[in-house]
Amino acid sequence: MACGKPFIAPVIGGLQDQMGFEDEDGNLYVNNTELPSNCYKALTKHKPWAFPIFFSGLGATGSMITPYIYEMYHSLEDLIKAMKMVY
Repeated sequence: MACGKPFIAPVIGGLQDQMGFEDEDGNLYVNNTELPSNCYKALTKHKPWAFPIFFSGLGATGSMITPYIYEMYHSLEDLIKAMKMVY
């Protein structure tokens, strides 16, 4: 991205902050208590350098120490589609 190249990434954690998601008023997304993550595809408009892949499934695993570990699954078809768009 720093070299002006597009990038493909899952919409999770800090990666979503680099995609420049915007609300309907054109304000950049910043995680907050109302919308702590955009992984649920609340905002879809993003900067042209980003090719986001939203998750298609969620799993929960855990242990006595950490009972809330989540696994996010992404569609292989969405990845292929993003790769073709970048190409």
